[in-house]
Amino acid sequence: EDDGDCDDLDAGTFPGAPEACNSQDDNCDGTVPTAELDGDGDGYATCAGDCDDAASNVNPGAAESCNGEDDDCAAGVPLTEVDNDGDGVSECDGDCNDSDPAIRPGQYDVCNGLDDNCNGLVDEAACP
Repeated sequence: EDDGDCDDLDAGTFPGAPEACNSQDDNCDGTVPTAELDGDGDGYATCAGDCDDAASNVNPGAAESCNGEDDDCAAGVPLTEVDNDGDGVSECDGDCNDSDPAIRPGQYDVCNGLDDNCNGLVDEAACP
């Protein structure tokens, strides 16, 4: 300890040691890097993959919740959560054809051989 080693019992802790993602001061400089701290208490630090360490519901262990955000820190917002056709409804919100803005929940079902309102029924209206 006379030469600056802050933990003689840990061989990985010494002055100049590389910081590991372990919430400890590995290099004995008196600080734990911010990226190693769990700022939101969700069990994940930024260095462990937490993409928003200010929101406890956003972390690598979180489930996606159809909110247009990357809740699980995987690789961005899932395509099912994006409104691809601009009709205000995404696939996870019930849009059964997110490439056609005329097809979405709440739409009037017309006689065209399609499920316009995404309720699982085709051409509910009487066709001539």
